Amino acid sequence: MGFREAWGFVASRSAMTEFRAERLWWHAEAVRHVPGDVAEIGVYSGASAYLLAKAFEGTGKRLHLFDTFAGFPAIGAHETGEFGELAWSLDELRVFLDGLPITFWSGRIEDYQETPGPLALVHVDCDLESCYRAALPKFWPAIAPGGVLVLDDYGFGRWPGASAAVHEYFDGTPWRIEGMRGDNWDAEVKRGGDWSFVQGIVRKCR
Repeated sequence: MGFREAWGFVASRSAMTEFRAERLWWHAEAVRHVPGDVAEIGVYSGASAYLLAKAFEGTGKRLHLFDTFAGFPAIGAHETGEFGELAWSLDELRVFLDGLPITFWSGRIEDYQETPGPLALVHVDCDLESCYRAALPKFWPAIAPGGVLVLDDYGFGRWPGASAAVHEYFDGTPWRIEGMRGDNWDAEVKRGGDWSFVQGIVRKCR
């Protein structure tokens, strides 16, 4: 299955723009050969999880999905949102993603003592600063050489804490944060406010 067919199946339930979704697909295709499974932190409707499962189809990789499945547990001081916002039930997601090689992990990232690894790709799309701060030290070390970290909320105006957490973790290290502009500046600004980039990546080149 190619991106167009997969996107056509999930577009109506996705919070991502087609631009960001297609680039997530490209990053997945680029690391199909890298050893390890795949992880997503922040599942929401399951649209990007479906895309990842299809992009890695035939590789034998398993997709590990992390979420509270009850919406936001807390909101950062400089972020907007409400407790329980963006919830999508685990039961509904199990039905939607039935038949795909997926393991669900329910709960807050902070509460997990162990996470899977090695990983070829990690997609962090949990919006909140607290989640990014918890996820990066758990999942970046698990990424195999040649793998990639995709940061969906990097540069997104509604979630400034995500970018702050990313820079706090990577600044002063050899790793480079690459950012991509959205395909429709006006639409993204209306949704997210002032920003420089939407979606960042860090490649584990060595």
